[in-house]
Amino acid sequence: MSMKSQNTKRAAQVLPVPKDDYVVWDDVLSKLGRRVRKSRETWIVQTRVNGKTKRRTLGACCEIKVEAARVLAQAYLDELTNPNAVAQGDPTLAEFAERFLKDCSGQWKPTTLKGHRHNLTGQILPFFGTRHMAGIGRGDVLDWQRGLAHLAGTRNRALAVLSSLMRHAELTGLRPPGSNPCAGLRRHKSSFSAQYLDAAGYGKLANVLREAAEAHPIEVAVIRFLTLTGARRAEVEGMMWSMIDKNRAALPDAKCGPRAIWMGRPVIKLLASLPRTNEYVFANGNIPALRTKVTTLWNRLRIQIGKPKLRLHDLRHSFASVAVNSGFGPVPL
Repeated sequence: MSMKSQNTKRAAQVLPVPKDDYVVWDDVLSKLGRRVRKSRETWIVQTRVNGKTKRRTLGACCEIKVEAARVLAQAYLDELTNPNAVAQGDPTLAEFAERFLKDCSGQWKPTTLKGHRHNLTGQILPFFGTRHMAGIGRGDVLDWQRGLAHLAGTRNRALAVLSSLMRHAELTGLRPPGSNPCAGLRRHKSSFSAQYLDAAGYGKLANVLREAAEAHPIEVAVIRFLTLTGARRAEVEGMMWSMIDKNRAALPDAKCGPRAIWMGRPVIKLLASLPRTNEYVFANGNIPALRTKVTTLWNRLRIQIGKPKLRLHDLRHSFASVAVNSGFGPVPL
């Protein structure tokens, strides 16, 4: 990227570039810019059509690589210069991606939508963005897979998103039925394995939580709730007092729809010890428990108990393991 004046006509006036709001224009695609506004950086594309300025914000620079930003920008410019191309059934993957996300967004949770968009901009669009939907074949997908320099989990998620996009193209008539080039492709094997806590591990965790409780009462309460219920982290962070009904927490919209978290006496006692200063159960004054603070504390605690790779979600796996070994049914993960 090279920096250019946002307005070439004003350059002759030698106006100073604002320190908290300026645009750095791309030296490959001149109409693509990195807009810096205070501490936030976003990709924008700007051009003129019939004497009028057209500008679109593409997204945050931290979420979209420059290669993907160029593809998105070019797709927008092509749309302006040839607005009938998409209507004629000849869109590029970058053009169709926006329709795919819009059409299917109602089927996904916000976090899922965000993840799909991240996979599109980070792994899919840099390779396929300028290619037309009807011309993408299995060989193209295999070439793309071989060039992905990411962990197996990331590659598998990207393949799943691309496959879903191709299925949607079939449903909308852009590709013939049964032409999904991703169908049947093997996913990469992942070396990831979940961690579990045994009785000794639970004992160590209880000790370090007790020691951290005075300095980090809310963060410790979140971790204790996760340990004692097997709940998902997002469920706990969004839990409100209005959802608590005696010995259960009635969640109106969990990962797989409405569900209840049943709470034993230790959990009920834990909730009773929390101050009700906010509509959220886990809150510091008027501020809900911050994910970053919980993560920071957890990263320290897991090292103290000798489990440096233990994730917060592994507490759910451990809870399920204890439940199954005690004769209860499996807990959906």
